[in-house]
Amino acid sequence: MPTRVLFVPALACAGLLAAAAARPAFPAFSIEQVLGAPFPSQLAAARQGERVAWVMDRHGERNVWVADGPDWVPRQVTGYLGDDGQPLASLRLTPDGQTVLYARGTEVNEAGESANPASRAQAPKQQVWAVAVPPGAASNEISKSVHSDYDKNKYTFHGYLTSAALALSVCDAAKEL
Repeated sequence: MPTRVLFVPALACAGLLAAAAARPAFPAFSIEQVLGAPFPSQLAAARQGERVAWVMDRHGERNVWVADGPDWVPRQVTGYLGDDGQPLASLRLTPDGQTVLYARGTEVNEAGESANPASRAQAPKQQVWAVAVPPGAASNEISKSVHSDYDKNKYTFHGYLTSAALALSVCDAAKEL
């Protein structure tokens, strides 16, 4: 009887070891690969038509992408290079989907300065950008008009277009581009 009691657990262990050895080995991956995985965010859709836009972060490099139905093939519409620490926020599409709007840069601190994590000689500023889709040249003309009336448009700078009314007015202004 004692031999049988030891034989059954030993046989079960041998079966488990054989099953584990038969499993295919998974390739090893690094922490860099895990932390560097692409990260999409801020999905936005046009009210009319079949167009969506989103921000894609690849190794800290943030860019705006769009896709059109029915194929939904993604394409990059901005060309920011490297991790400069400047976030893209409050992504919007105009109602017709022809222009992508977004804020680039950080909120200002108590001294009125934006963060400069790349220590550039000319400190970055928070700006509202408009990019024509199909691909066109980026323009910050909107940010100049928004800057001209700071008190009226302060949510652009401190809330990344968190006000729905402001976002709509910026989208309306983009139609003039």
